[in-house]
Amino acid sequence: MRGWENESFQAYYLGLRALESGGDAVPGRTNPQDVRDRAYGYFETALKSSNPYVSRDAAGRLILPLLQGRRPGGTRFWEETGSKALPDGGRPLAAAALYSQGRYAEITALYGRDGGRETGRPAGSGFLTESWDSWDRLFPLLARLQEAGDAGGLRDFIFGAAPGEALEWAAEEIRRSFPGFLSPAEDAALEGRFAAARSAFTPGLDLFRSVLAETPELFLQYPALITDLGRCFQFTASGDQGIELFLEWERQASSAALHYRLLYFAGRIARARGDYPRSGELFTRALAFVPDKIQEDACVWYIMDTALMDPALDPAGLVGTWASRWNDPAYFSDILDRIARRLASSGQWRRFPEILALLDGAGDRASTAKYAYISGRAAALGLIPAAAVPDGEAAVRRYFRTAYEGGSLYYRALGAYFLGEPFLNFGKPPGKPPARGKTRTSLAAGHPHFREMEFLLGFFDAGIPELAQPWVEAMTGELSGEELRTLAEVMETAGNHAGQIALISALMDRDEITRRDLELLSPRPFQELIEGEARRTGLAPELLYGLIRTESAFQAEIVSWAGAVGLTQLMPATAVDMAGRIRRQGGPDYTGAINLQDPEINVRIGSFYLAYLGDLLEHPLLTILAYNGGMNRVRRWYREAAPGSPLPGDLFLETVELAETRNYGRKVIAAALVYGYLYYDVKADSFLADICR
Repeated sequence: MRGWENESFQAYYLGLRALESGGDAVPGRTNPQDVRDRAYGYFETALKSSNPYVSRDAAGRLILPLLQGRRPGGTRFWEETGSKALPDGGRPLAAAALYSQGRYAEITALYGRDGGRETGRPAGSGFLTESWDSWDRLFPLLARLQEAGDAGGLRDFIFGAAPGEALEWAAEEIRRSFPGFLSPAEDAALEGRFAAARSAFTPGLDLFRSVLAETPELFLQYPALITDLGRCFQFTASGDQGIELFLEWERQASSAALHYRLLYFAGRIARARGDYPRSGELFTRALAFVPDKIQEDACVWYIMDTALMDPALDPAGLVGTWASRWNDPAYFSDILDRIARRLASSGQWRRFPEILALLDGAGDRASTAKYAYISGRAAALGLIPAAAVPDGEAAVRRYFRTAYEGGSLYYRALGAYFLGEPFLNFGKPPGKPPARGKTRTSLAAGHPHFREMEFLLGFFDAGIPELAQPWVEAMTGELSGEELRTLAEVMETAGNHAGQIALISALMDRDEITRRDLELLSPRPFQELIEGEARRTGLAPELLYGLIRTESAFQAEIVSWAGAVGLTQLMPATAVDMAGRIRRQGGPDYTGAINLQDPEINVRIGSFYLAYLGDLLEHPLLTILAYNGGMNRVRRWYREAAPGSPLPGDLFLETVELAETRNYGRKVIAAALVYGYLYYDVKADSFLADICR
């Protein structure tokens, strides 16, 4: 049996656990270097695993220690593998072992005179593959330089490979072994690349300017430098210098790829400067040279984005012009949301059916559902003239039906409400979830991506599920729906609720959703605490659950970029204010240092705050929006949305100025409706009646 029982497979995860401990498991008794050495020993054992992800990543983790002399196992590795087939992905490690011993001719023989690349890399390796490609390119180049003084291709590597440990080590090795190989300008360009990779854009631009003063042709010779330079111009106060320089170079460009890169980054610099007309013109010119569909979508997105900065723009005309160029319709969902907000906030309701017609076959399901629902609701309220809705009520029902059958739980719920259809109807809950009570190996068996599943599930068996997350994210797009469900079940058992929610969210646009999928999408950790605080404050438990799921995905210790903390994502100042109110009403005294990462304290204060907003605003939608956008700001938006005759809540939501708050409102409402359906036998109609009033 292959899998967790296999020693070489298990050794990989033992190595990761050792590195994760950092040598601090026994303070004063465990030397960190001893721990790392033990980890390297485990990785050497893992090289023999038949799982390509295990053997490849284990080898990758040994390359740099071997080259730096921290793991003197290079000779043994080469002795054991030199006359045999290398483990999967072992060629760069073999080359590192040979390089550390000065056996350069053998590296050339290993790769062949053409420096041939490995094939058959495992799919889904994501971030790992990029590092592997760099090491695999590097060693034959360095070997030829050491053996014969042949530097062919090495500068292409230095100025083309993605900055990372391979490029950083190569820079140190070249400076040590071949002083003077890089000219001062080339050395500055290389340091500029490293600075840009660290987002140190001002120092990076200073370095690149020294290159421009001495050897400007270097940028046209190695186009990756244009990307690094373009980012430095974009994110620093450098005026129009970058735009003018790139346009001057573009006039001399001899290839479509170079035309595209120069125009694309000139457009990004112009956009960063707020020169939207010029930015749009540059992206439009770049579109003639796009190398692939991904870049085509990026160009079209920027063209539409900059066009929307013009308040006089006709959004329907914009969609009509560019929708036929979309390759991935979901890429443009934020553009369509901004257009919807502009039309709703200016009362141009009759434009929604026009754009909906343009989205037929071109828009993503969720955006199509949005435009269909707003078209139907506005027509039903008479906000669209009857003459613009020829089929009257039949057309309205078609709009609601499109929303109901679309890819958004929020608009499905609203469509169901106005059609008189059930929001969800899965019947009785299923039996025992399939992942429980089974071994990880048996869970992986039978899946089309057995090796990937075996590899990912190994993290959970080893008790290090948090280390699986980047791999799961890299592989999600390639795994089947059933594989995503299996992983979500395992994550639920491990308490990784954010991970299970992310996996099922990725599944939503792929497969028919089951009741069990919705349960995985809507877990109930902290049940006694959350339901107890809902009762205490008079909140519906499904609403409190929906808010916490949206705010933190049940990560009790999470801190947002803005400083919001814990399950209900409270800002510290808000927490202090609410804690004072709780104390004055006879509740616990939380004043002083409030530990918002304590679930009990956080949920107590957060639920009190939500109830407090509800008492002041007396409208459930405004309450939800105020929790995210602030009470005074939401009140102002509500007053300004339709002076003298307030819009119903569902249409007011479409006018909200901040995209974050608009999306937040939709997410909390949809989550609350699902929680109500799954666990509290709450019908959607009563809640939506309040939202839509």
